[in-house]
Amino acid sequence: MQPPPKLTYNTEELAEILGIAVGTLRNRMHREPETLPPAIRAPRARHLLWLVSDVEAWLKQHYIPNQLKR
Repeated sequence: MQPPPKLTYNTEELAEILGIAVGTLRNRMHREPETLPPAIRAPRARHLLWLVSDVEAWLKQHYIPNQLKR
């Protein structure tokens, strides 16, 4: 039996995906949340989560095609 598909990323996972430190991610969430994918907070939860689908959509919106010089 296969495990269920992953639905959310935690802070550490998102920081790794974005290639930034966890502390940087936390700072940006407080100071510049518009520079990150939308986060969710489950009722009574301490930590933020990010939906995998939201992160994927956000990354696609910020995709810069590789433009090689010839």
